[in-house]
Amino acid sequence: MTEKFESKFHRWYVGGQGEIEEKTHIALESSPIVRGITYEQVLREYRKYVNDPSAELPESVLQAFLLEKPRTENDRKT
Repeated sequence: MTEKFESKFHRWYVGGQGEIEEKTHIALESSPIVRGITYEQVLREYRKYVNDPSAELPESVLQAFLLEKPRTENDRKT
């Protein structure tokens, strides 16, 4: 019985010999639309994740929000 491998890499990695199983891949449609998420939505998901209805976001996450906020013409430094 010959070995079957998922890919050429898999066969090379294990150092075997045998046939490579071809798998069909389904192409997923992608959308170029990026939707924002509010602070309240993130906080709600975080509280669900940590299972604490009164949890607050860690300081590092809050800082990331501040860094990622959209910049306006007034925010630019000359």
